[in-house]
Amino acid sequence: MATCTRCNDSLNVLEQMTLIGKPKICHTCEGHINSTLERLQQQVMQASAQNMLTEQFCAYVRQDLATNGIPYDRGSPLLQQLGHLKHLADMR
Repeated sequence: MATCTRCNDSLNVLEQMTLIGKPKICHTCEGHINSTLERLQQQVMQASAQNMLTEQFCAYVRQDLATNGIPYDRGSPLLQQLGHLKHLADMR
């Protein structure tokens, strides 16, 4: 039986069928990943608007992604955006 790569819970038959060829992440973990990414996205945009994109904030975002077990392929777009915004802020 297949298990979720994030929490190691067993995937039900429907999850297994819908995840053919994709990372094996259960519905519960998928929801947690999405809510974490949405929260971090909002924080990045808020920090950018307030000109608060410090190295400390970037480290916080990277740590939060790791702590919450966000897969690299799901967190990398946010990290790329953060890097771009940080670069622009540093130029100012």
